[in-house]
Amino acid sequence: MLDSGVPLVRRLVRGSLKPGLQPDRAFHVSAFRLQDPHDAVLGLAAVVADVTEYEEGRRRAVILSRGREKVGRTLDVDSTCRDLAEVVVPAFADLAVVDVVEAIVWGDEPAQATSAARVPLRRAASAGVQDRDGYLAATAMGQLRTAIHTLAALDLEADDLLARLNDTVLQLAEERHAQPAGDCAHGESLTAAYSYALYDPVSCTCIAGRSGLPGLYLACPDGTVTTVELPNGPLLGSTDIAPFAATTLDISEGTVLALATPALLDAVGTERLRQLLSHRGASMQELCDKIVYASRLGQPTKGDAILVLALANTLPTDRTTVWSIEADQRAPAWARAQARSWLTKHHVPEETVFAAEVIVSELVTNAVRYGAPPLSLRLILDRTLTAEVTDTSATSPHLRHARATDEGGRGLFIIAQLADRWGTRPTPRGKTIWAEMPTAATTQS
Repeated sequence: MLDSGVPLVRRLVRGSLKPGLQPDRAFHVSAFRLQDPHDAVLGLAAVVADVTEYEEGRRRAVILSRGREKVGRTLDVDSTCRDLAEVVVPAFADLAVVDVVEAIVWGDEPAQATSAARVPLRRAASAGVQDRDGYLAATAMGQLRTAIHTLAALDLEADDLLARLNDTVLQLAEERHAQPAGDCAHGESLTAAYSYALYDPVSCTCIAGRSGLPGLYLACPDGTVTTVELPNGPLLGSTDIAPFAATTLDISEGTVLALATPALLDAVGTERLRQLLSHRGASMQELCDKIVYASRLGQPTKGDAILVLALANTLPTDRTTVWSIEADQRAPAWARAQARSWLTKHHVPEETVFAAEVIVSELVTNAVRYGAPPLSLRLILDRTLTAEVTDTSATSPHLRHARATDEGGRGLFIIAQLADRWGTRPTPRGKTIWAEMPTAATTQS
């Protein structure tokens, strides 16, 4: 360095602050040649910075990145354990021992002393595959999952939800392109395939669609398995401007709906999957486990192997009721009386009945004042109690906080305080405002 004048910049050196000890610290060492105004060499200037915490953080980040990339590529327990051990040894530890709770292997919930956290598996309502692997793909899928949950809360129609989700993907892709050139996300494309199925237990209908993934399998109670060739729409985030298509199907009670990705079908085989789906009597978890254990998921797969199963149950006819409502000032009181009578007959707790009365009254009042006839009130009594009021006005209400001197404007605020969830759902001829509340101790009449 004295001869060449080339500086030494941020050379990583391991050492200790005390002599005689094992190196336990990390330092960045930089050195520069010193010269006088006449270019005569005077010596060296050295700068030493303790970067132990920085290096430890970087090392942990590298291990986590390798873990996301290597661990969990298959549903095979042995392969996952080996992948985990290879990631942490020797980068993090000299030895790794992975203990697998027997209950996990068979899909059961572990005892409290073994694992305090319950981790539900394979309980999705849709299947999706991002176009790339690695942590960028995992990050994108996490963002899409959050967007789906947010949009689902708006109670949109399936095609409208997909259109808005597509807008979200396009926005995420633009954000990637806007990253600095040195960022790993810069220039990375973002598209995603998907398939979905939305089942209504009241009407016993299912709305389903897909893009780039296989169709929907229906395993009927009599053991027959059919494949529904769903219309294939554009990929999320693509430049294709074709509309997002959907199909409405009539589903019989007890039918199992199955969605699978190409990687899952490659591992199991289409005919083998049909055979396994035709075996009735098992629970959804047992059926899912049989399909997984019959597959070749111990081998690396091209893409994500995803299986989604859902059992179509029908809501008994006596658990829902509908009333037509006259659009006059007497409607709220009449609707309250009808709701109380029907809920009392079904032995709903008084606390829930009272909350339902208030919610029904506010929903009907809002429809009479700001909606358009004809009006209707529907109650659905299942694991939760849902009250719905439908009118033919397309204008959606908005929650606002009324001032102390305001005579009105508190209806939706009251509903929001009493209900667990509430929202507005567009209909072909108007809208439906709904509110959902718990029904603890509800029993059949």
